[in-house]
Amino acid sequence: LGAVAWRYAVAGVVGKPSPSAATTATPAVLAGVDGEVDGDVRPVLLARGEAPWSRVVLLPFGQTDERPRAVVKVPRRPQHNPATQREHQSLSSVRDRLPPDLAVTVPMALGLRTWSGLSVSTESFLAGRPLAFAGAPVTGRLSSAAQLDGAVDWLIDLHRATRSTDLVAGDAAASEIVDNPLRRVGQLLGLQGQWAETLIERFGIARAGTCSVPTVWQHCDLTPRNMRWDGRHHAVVDWEVARVGPALCDLLYLLLHWSWQGLPSFGDDHAAVFRRVYLSADGDPAAQAGFQVRRYCSAFTMDRRLVAPLLLSMLTQQALDRAHRVQDCGGAPAGDDNVYADLIDQMATGSDRLAAWSRS
Repeated sequence: LGAVAWRYAVAGVVGKPSPSAATTATPAVLAGVDGEVDGDVRPVLLARGEAPWSRVVLLPFGQTDERPRAVVKVPRRPQHNPATQREHQSLSSVRDRLPPDLAVTVPMALGLRTWSGLSVSTESFLAGRPLAFAGAPVTGRLSSAAQLDGAVDWLIDLHRATRSTDLVAGDAAASEIVDNPLRRVGQLLGLQGQWAETLIERFGIARAGTCSVPTVWQHCDLTPRNMRWDGRHHAVVDWEVARVGPALCDLLYLLLHWSWQGLPSFGDDHAAVFRRVYLSADGDPAAQAGFQVRRYCSAFTMDRRLVAPLLLSMLTQQALDRAHRVQDCGGAPAGDDNVYADLIDQMATGSDRLAAWSRS
């Protein structure tokens, strides 16, 4: 089960049915879902995450199946239906843009329906173990450096295939998608004074002049836990917050969440990881991160003056997404421990130490 669901907490498992249980009805939430789960199936029930917006995932297995026939996702509350619906639509939109050899690395949307007031989505299951899973078998296993190279290769291929309009850094359209979300974060978190305007003046997209800013399909939660490796290919799951946005942001997020040797995980000490990756002039992991940023920018002919504005943009969008989720659950974003807002402040206070590769 760890190979399938490393990042999930197993809430319950229905074991191999006895002969007397062979006629047990399919659970109601699975009834009527696409033919992928027809027949005598039993689900593994996974309760993902601790936050109120975390979803429940069902993996239906037949009696002799070695892998799930599909992945069924259900929000815990009706107010989170839109996120499930958006993911379903995003999967279709992204796959439509991809060549066949890349499309198979993204789940296929199989169906969307309503059950007890909740949106239930079904998508294909992707084989492979998460890159973050330390228990991966030796066969086909990559070194950490090779894993990162492969992950970035996959991301470059994705963004090349989904590239759409290029914006000009100094234009209003670029400011709308890069700078304006910071103002909304300031409002939601109750930050006083010129907090957002000061940051925009220092790191806003206009500081990159007339540089071209490619827009692509962003995953927006690209971590080693969401990337799969089956011994030959990378694949990526969990497209709930995917959207069209500036290139490079996915890579900057991935580097922040990478499993760096000698560093705590992002969840254990986000401030320390941010300092070592983005506020260190030399040494690892800053050197490795800088190499990957240069490689990505070269692939898209991006001016590296865009790195600081897009780093701020990535942190801002993550802070805004969390604030909206807290608000949707009836909470007050201003009272939430928003780690990405903390990192925005850390970026501001440590701007003189921004890694040299992000300023050149």
